[in-house]
Amino acid sequence: MKLSDIMSAANLTVYPRIALILFLLAFIVVVARLLLFGSPAKWKHDASLPLDDVNDRFVNKSRKDSSDDA
Repeated sequence: MKLSDIMSAANLTVYPRIALILFLLAFIVVVARLLLFGSPAKWKHDASLPLDDVNDRFVNKSRKDSSDDA
């Protein structure tokens, strides 16, 4: 008996369908949560976070001090 015979008899076509259904369910949950529980004000605030220098917690103060010496 060949390996191809064993694999074709195993009926493995159900697993990709289950994976597709799980992916679609997760996608629908994420989109529904975004649309139902999100607010435009929060989206605007979140969109500006990467550009916001005031709340930058990772600024190296010693680097700022060394630039003043030169």
